[in-house]
Amino acid sequence: RYTRMSGVPYSATTAAILGEVVKIPVLFVAILIFEGWSGLRPILKEAFTKSPFSLALPGLAYSAQNILYFMALSHLSVASYQLISQSKLLFTGFFMSIMLKKRLSGRQYAALILLMCGTVFTQLSEMSRSASTGGNALYGGMLTLLGAALSALPNVYYEKVLKTDGENQWAKNIQLTFWIWVWLLVISVPSLFHSGSIQQMTPSNMFAGITGWVWLVIGLQSLKCLLIPATLKYADNIMYAFAKPSSILVTAFCTAAITKMLPNSQFIIGSVFVFASMWLYGS
Repeated sequence: RYTRMSGVPYSATTAAILGEVVKIPVLFVAILIFEGWSGLRPILKEAFTKSPFSLALPGLAYSAQNILYFMALSHLSVASYQLISQSKLLFTGFFMSIMLKKRLSGRQYAALILLMCGTVFTQLSEMSRSASTGGNALYGGMLTLLGAALSALPNVYYEKVLKTDGENQWAKNIQLTFWIWVWLLVISVPSLFHSGSIQQMTPSNMFAGITGWVWLVIGLQSLKCLLIPATLKYADNIMYAFAKPSSILVTAFCTAAITKMLPNSQFIIGSVFVFASMWLYGS
């Protein structure tokens, strides 16, 4: 949020592409640590020869979500973004019931209703806050909801792939990273055209606004290529969602300390609804 509101504006697409570039050395180092040099070649061979197009569409969804992440933070506070993004649990439950044939209980459906109520209260809080801080809260909320849907669908499919017997986690990770990178390049093509002509791309305009803080955000985002697949393989999407509450609380406290703006009553009510829904869903 700080990087989007201060300094020279930077391209969300450029930041997303750089995030995928940073993932490459992160992945290779992790493979060498866990599999060694002897395991690197077979993994690379499998990544490029075994169903190389199976993650093309999930890669498209992830690439769009990566761009929406930076765009939404231009209009929402970090804490509100995290709370509204918990609507992903709603989409995840729906997609898991269809793709993984996982039936939801009555308590889980009640939890999803609480989640929707929490999302509404948080959005109302953000709309009142944006009147004094700037930004389009409704637009930011819609971007966040769209990003939540776009990440929930490939997450469920990716979990299904990772838990299929004979599938190598590292090979699938490389495939997914490759396809996200390809789709981001495709999405960035329209930005090359300016006023009907091709805009000259130079390092100065491509990396405009990419400061050290932006690189820090990109680096932290790149670690998801290790953390999310491991969580999906050894747990599931619902367990992944349970990691959010502590992050939301820390973010809210840090935001209040930095901006000296305490959360209003609507945000607190929305937070209670979201936390209650997550507890009820997993109980």
